[in-house]
Amino acid sequence: MSTRKDNVLADLAKAGATEAMIEKARESLNANYPPKTYTVAVWFLGSATIILIVGAVASVLLGKEASDALWTAVGAGLGGLAGIFTGKSDS
Repeated sequence: MSTRKDNVLADLAKAGATEAMIEKARESLNANYPPKTYTVAVWFLGSATIILIVGAVASVLLGKEASDALWTAVGAGLGGLAGIFTGKSDS
């Protein structure tokens, strides 16, 4: 299965880039392109947090009191997402 990184590197090779240039591009892509695990984690945690927020807001709108555990889970989801994005190195 071919990835976007593989396609970019193949295009560089077809364009006549030297092996050193291709290796430098590979290193740059690996350093800056988020791994699939990172992307899946963000989607999963983001989706779960949105579902919790919708549930908490729906509970309040329906006149039921949302439990502290639900609000804690919402805060944990938001905190986890914030930690993922602030902890990602830009160097």
